[in-house]
Amino acid sequence: MSPSRLGQHFLKSGQAIRTIVDTLDISSEETVLEIGSGHGELTTAILNARPAKLICVEKDPVLAAELEKEHRSNPDVKVIRGDVLRVVGPLARELTPPYKIVGNIPYYLTGHLLRLTGELETKPELSVLMLQKEVAERLAAKPPRMNRLAASVQFWALPRVVRIVPRSEFSPPPKVDSAIVEFVTKQSTRITPLRLGYFRAVQTLFRQPRKTILNNILFAIADSKKLSKDDVEKLLTNIGIDPQKRAQILSVEDISRIANLFFSP
Repeated sequence: MSPSRLGQHFLKSGQAIRTIVDTLDISSEETVLEIGSGHGELTTAILNARPAKLICVEKDPVLAAELEKEHRSNPDVKVIRGDVLRVVGPLARELTPPYKIVGNIPYYLTGHLLRLTGELETKPELSVLMLQKEVAERLAAKPPRMNRLAASVQFWALPRVVRIVPRSEFSPPPKVDSAIVEFVTKQSTRITPLRLGYFRAVQTLFRQPRKTILNNILFAIADSKKLSKDDVEKLLTNIGIDPQKRAQILSVEDISRIANLFFSP
């Protein structure tokens, strides 16, 4: 399968590659998991930073074979041929922390990869990903521009847009600009009842984002909670949340409080 069919756009900007490696801040005790190594431009720059180990995941068999050939004499490099969505989970379970994830990934994988990373029992302490600019800006949004994607990811990580990368810095150039995004993993984001309640709250609050917080909650709990409209309004007001506002004004902490009230087991 050709790289273009896999949705790959190879980064050719030396400046962008340096920014990615600088943001990773690699130490000699860390393992780096590179997703979508492609022709290996970023791979070489990562190796120059001397991580303890570099694991390259590449789906394209031709590119994977070239990477294996180039780095076969380096015991600190491991190349895995396969779909990142299938291999990252098992790899993460085998890795000894600390480890970091980096990748210039096809845009269509973004949501799947972020969801997968958020569900890992042992998460990377830091991830640096090249994403579509529009998606990057949505991920880093704060109230009053909060959205479902930002609320979901910001439960387990702190995203930051490091640098905008014009489409001209890729080969072949994509149709849109990109952005380098840093994700600093939060502590204590293991799978718990609180976490499950939080994501139920996110799903409820942003299912119909033009509706009020109150109406979205009332719709969700209609069949399961014996609470009147007045009850829900009072509970929200008591935790400092205006029931008549929309979910875009909510912080992660606000959503967590709502989850504790209405969606925790």
